[in-house]
Amino acid sequence: MRRVFKNYIFLVFIFYSSANQAQSELTYIKSEFTVADSIASQYKYSSDGVQDSILISLKEEWKGSEKTSLIYFVKSKFAASSSKYNTAISELDSALSLTKTPFFRGQYLIYKGSLSIFVNDLSTSLNSLLNAQKIAEDLEDDKLKCQVLIVRAELNRVLVKYDAALKNLEEAEMLLEQSDLEISLKIRIYDRYAAIYASKDGSVPARYYSIKALFLAEEIGDLNAQAVSHNELGFNYEHSGQIDSAIFHYNKAINIWSEIDSPVYLSNVLGNLGRLYQRNDQSDSSEYYLLWADRLIRNTTWYFTKISVYGNLSIINYHKGDSAKFYKYQSMEQRAQAALSNSSATDNVVRIEKQFEQSENLRIIEKQESEIELNKAESELEKRRANQFLIFTIISSLGLI
Repeated sequence: MRRVFKNYIFLVFIFYSSANQAQSELTYIKSEFTVADSIASQYKYSSDGVQDSILISLKEEWKGSEKTSLIYFVKSKFAASSSKYNTAISELDSALSLTKTPFFRGQYLIYKGSLSIFVNDLSTSLNSLLNAQKIAEDLEDDKLKCQVLIVRAELNRVLVKYDAALKNLEEAEMLLEQSDLEISLKIRIYDRYAAIYASKDGSVPARYYSIKALFLAEEIGDLNAQAVSHNELGFNYEHSGQIDSAIFHYNKAINIWSEIDSPVYLSNVLGNLGRLYQRNDQSDSSEYYLLWADRLIRNTTWYFTKISVYGNLSIINYHKGDSAKFYKYQSMEQRAQAALSNSSATDNVVRIEKQFEQSENLRIIEKQESEIELNKAESELEKRRANQFLIFTIISSLGLI
């Protein structure tokens, strides 16, 4: 395995850098990063044993602090593919500590900005992206600028700054047209457009961009991007009352994310499908998908998904008359809300709010009453139903990686 992999590295380097003496230093640096990113993308869903073997081979082949930083970048990608986002960020910090190369630092900071949204550390996300933006401007690198703008758009969407997010994407599109950048960036732009319009309840524009992203993702064979588009289309059709189409696209996303073993994304779409069945009075089907999601999220910090899943499970058990399970899942939902409210992310949002000189209230999940009498449950459950759409707008940010 390791010998074959070494040959693979050698051939890729020939293709990208080919020892051409006339090649500029920056172009060579970019080719090195392309090799690392290619390796990370090709093997990110492989078994732990295969990934460990690859990392051992890289350590034998790549010497010096700059090359070692690329190894940590690969390790970060591997960790993120298993939804170990804090580990992935830690690996990126190691990579940043080892390199002084501006292009490497820009790429690492962009990825850190994206991952930080996943762990709800929004101030770190913003600071990383601002630093990456300065590097991109200094290098006059349109691709780096485009990547920064796409992640900035997602951060602004999470902060409910939709106009700013749309402006980010418009600027990214202009760079894309001027510089003839790769199709994967176009997919990400369309995907973010869809997420923003879905957050604004603009079902027609959201569907338009999701379909465009899906076609491009199928064209290049990007399975994760395809699943993201299917999930967003499912949500879009659900809220347009086209239930059969919604179920079709949710199941497409479930099949793909099950195949590539992506539990954080899978739990998201399972929660969506469980909610759909619950709202359409199909409690058995709803419970099946929600309990599947519960098995994936029980010991995680994926609080937004927990709020949605446990909120819907409490509704199901209320209507079934199972008061024990009703209180159990209601308590689990409240604990997730409390954990989210008490996390450092709240302060981070406030700091970012000041940096952008805005005073709007950014809290999306309202903490429910800690205790509820059973005879008042119906009205409280209806209030939680009204919050489901807002909860999804945050969850959909999982389509970033």
